[in-house]
Amino acid sequence: MKEEFIDHPFVDKGYKKADRARIYNPHKKQRKAMETLNKWLRHDPRFWTRLQASGVVIGTQYYRKSQVEIIVDHLGEP
Repeated sequence: MKEEFIDHPFVDKGYKKADRARIYNPHKKQRKAMETLNKWLRHDPRFWTRLQASGVVIGTQYYRKSQVEIIVDHLGEP
């Protein structure tokens, strides 16, 4: 199965977690991209606490626009 890359410009909106992971890791397969994003999100306890306060949990599958803004604030724009 051929992997698809997300090659459109970044838009500040809500995203599925898998899409967000692929935007930050476009050359990785989806599973590895998500593992990498999860590692980045949990690396800084203050940042992870901020995400949790916004409603993000381990199993979150969709990030609201406000949560994407928190992620971009921490990781930078992809």
